[in-house]
Amino acid sequence: MSSQYVPIIGGYAGEILEGTVVPVARTTDIESEIPNDYNWSTDNPRKHCRPLYMPCDKQNVWEPAELALLERMAFRPFAAAFHEPRFIYDFHNAGGILGSLRLAIVGHISTSKWLHEWENIRISYVDGCLEYVLDDRDFPMVTVKLAICSLGEASGTILRIAVVGMVADMRLIWMFGGAVSDLMDHQYKYNKEMALTPEHAEHDRIEIKGISAFTLLRDFREDDPSMKFEMMAANLLPAWSAKVTGGGTSIRRIGFADANALASPLDFWRSAEWSEQGEMRQGRMAICETVDG
Repeated sequence: MSSQYVPIIGGYAGEILEGTVVPVARTTDIESEIPNDYNWSTDNPRKHCRPLYMPCDKQNVWEPAELALLERMAFRPFAAAFHEPRFIYDFHNAGGILGSLRLAIVGHISTSKWLHEWENIRISYVDGCLEYVLDDRDFPMVTVKLAICSLGEASGTILRIAVVGMVADMRLIWMFGGAVSDLMDHQYKYNKEMALTPEHAEHDRIEIKGISAFTLLRDFREDDPSMKFEMMAANLLPAWSAKVTGGGTSIRRIGFADANALASPLDFWRSAEWSEQGEMRQGRMAICETVDG
C-alpha cells in the first residue's frame, strides 16, 4: 500500500481513477508509515480500508449495573471506511457488525448509482478523518465531497457531504442496516468482498424516531456468528440488545426500504415506505432522503 499512496502530514492521500491508483504529487518529505489495517485485497485499491477507531469507554454503551458484569470484556469499536465510500460498523464485543452505511444519487430520469460504484475517487486520510472527492462520467456536472470522522466522546461517526451540480430530478439518499452480528475479521473468511446482502438485515428491527432519526435494534440469537465468542456482551448479559441510532440535519423524509433491492439504488429508493415517528419494521433497512446536496 505504501507504494500506492503518498504520505502527508498526519496521514496519506491518493487517487483511484477508474480503479487504478495514481499517487498524488508529493508536497512534503514526510516518510511516516502508511497504515494498512484491513487491506486484505491489496490488488484492488477500491477495497482498501481505513479503520476509524471510536472511543472504547464502555460507559458510552452500558449502564452501571451492566458494567459490573463486563469488567473482563474488551471493547474496541471501529468503522471500516473503504476507499470506495461504503462503511461497515463493527462494535466488537457489543455485537460485532451492527450495520453498514451507503450513499447514492438517484433520479427518475437521470442515472442512479451508489457512491462506492463511482469511477474516480480522490482520498485523503488525516488524523482520524477520511475525506473523498468523487466524480463519474455518468454524472458529468456533479462533484461529491464527503468526509467521515470517528466521534471523540461516543461510539460512532459523523459524516459531512456536499454535492455540487445535481439537476432537478436527482436526490441524495443514504441507507443503514445489515446487522449481521459477526466480527469483521471472521466475516472476511467467507465474505471476501465484505458484501452487504439482504440476509444481513433479517433480524434487524428499524424504528423511526421523529422526522430525521432512526434506531436499529438487534436482539441476539444462539446461532448468530458473534455468539461463539465467549466474551461477547450478549453472552455475559443474556437479556441485552444492541441499539444503533442514526440521523441527520437535512433529511426530507425517512423510512424503510427493501433489502432485496440493494443492487439498484433506484429500485431501493422506489421500494421505500416513508414513515412517521414510532413505526417499526423487521427485516428492512433504514433509508433517508436529503433535502438537497
